[in-house]
Amino acid sequence: QIAMDAMIAPLAHPQRAALVNIFMPCELLHAFHLLPMFAEATACYLNGAAAERGFIHYAESAGISPTLCSYHKALLGMGLSGTAGKPLFTACTSIACDANNLTFRRLAQHYGIPHFYLDVPYDHDEYAVAEVSDRLREFAAFLEDATHQKLDEAALQQAVAHSGRTLELLQQAQAAKAAAEASEKVQHAFEVLGDNIPDNLRQAGQLRIDHVDKSLEELGKIAEPQITKDAIAGRIRRLLQLAEKTEKARAAEGK
Repeated sequence: QIAMDAMIAPLAHPQRAALVNIFMPCELLHAFHLLPMFAEATACYLNGAAAERGFIHYAESAGISPTLCSYHKALLGMGLSGTAGKPLFTACTSIACDANNLTFRRLAQHYGIPHFYLDVPYDHDEYAVAEVSDRLREFAAFLEDATHQKLDEAALQQAVAHSGRTLELLQQAQAAKAAAEASEKVQHAFEVLGDNIPDNLRQAGQLRIDHVDKSLEELGKIAEPQITKDAIAGRIRRLLQLAEKTEKARAAEGK
């Protein structure tokens, strides 16, 4: 429902929408209470509605190259055909392809609205960070001009905090998924190997099974004696490799 609401809101309220690519930092948009309309997500939405072919065909008939990314052609067809309302502005980054700049500039020209381009350097160093920081400050000024509002620093800090918390929850979910999958593999390894398991590998595997919700670092701390995260990861890896080797040997023997 959250994803659907995020898709429908900018389509229903284009006067508050910002047409952006999925790599555009959107905390500033949220601070100005704007609705991000993501090109890639919109194309997926059209695909789910079985409507993308019509918009792709429209874009190509309007002169858009057949070799352009279908994500962008669907979005262009939606905009050029007049199906999507006029957003407040377009903005994109140089990540992950040059089609971004071409597509968003074309739509900005079509609608007669301003366009902002955030060039992200390839290297990740202090100079790149400084460059992007400067461009984001320019983006803030661009938003103030587009909305006729001043940036609310407190709202921006809240938006950044929400993004940080979202990333934290995502990392936790990914870690939990990986731990559950590892636990299942360890259980299978136990079944394959039976009693033929070195004690240190058995202990590490049993910890993984008994504490699915804990990280490798936490497992190392409750091991007796305590071991490092890398050590317990290595023991689980060797356990799984031993089980795989045993299965292959049995298969070769026809057992």
